[in-house]
Amino acid sequence: MPLYLALAAVFLLSLSWYRIFEKAGYGGWIGLLALIPGVNLLMMTILAFSDWPVLVELRQLRQRLGGES
Repeated sequence: MPLYLALAAVFLLSLSWYRIFEKAGYGGWIGLLALIPGVNLLMMTILAFSDWPVLVELRQLRQRLGGES
């Protein structure tokens, strides 16, 4: 039974990371890197301190709309 729980945890972790990276504007496959020890901390650091592609696109859209008015 512990193996079953471990596999379920890995599955749920990969899904959540997949959705997090997708919503941030990165490729969802990057979420699979969360399963590699050490790399998952690196990915959290990247998420925390980088400009997300979604936010960059939003900023550009706001500048474009603000500049045309």
